[in-house]
Amino acid sequence: MPSIKEKLEKSKYLVSYLQNTWFFVGFTLILAILVVFGAIKLDVLFQNRPGITIAKTAFDTNVSGKEGSYVASKNSDLYYFPWCGIVSRIKDKNKVWFASRIDAEKAGYKPSANCHGLK
Repeated sequence: MPSIKEKLEKSKYLVSYLQNTWFFVGFTLILAILVVFGAIKLDVLFQNRPGITIAKTAFDTNVSGKEGSYVASKNSDLYYFPWCGIVSRIKDKNKVWFASRIDAEKAGYKPSANCHGLK
C-alpha cells in the first residue's frame, strides 16, 4: 500500500500536469477565438469595398494628340501597340492611328512580331 507521502507526490505531479494541460488548452482556445474574430473583421471590411474598375490609361491618348489603340507607319505594312519600342522611331508625320485591329488590317497592315501581345 502506498504511503501518504507517495500519494501526495503523485497528486502534485497530477495537479502540475493538469495545470500545464489546461494552460495549453486555454491558450489554444484563445488563439482560435482571435483568429476567427480577425477573419470576421476582415470579411466585414472587404464587403464594403468597391469593385475594381478599369480607367483609361495614358496609352489611350498619344503624344501626337491622336486617338487610337494601334499605330502603324506609312512606310511599312506592320502595326503596333503605341507603347512598343519601335513606335518611338516612327516620325509623327508618318504615324497612322487605328482604333482597332480590324481597322488596321482593313487598311492592309499586319501585326508586328516584335510587339508582344499582337500575335
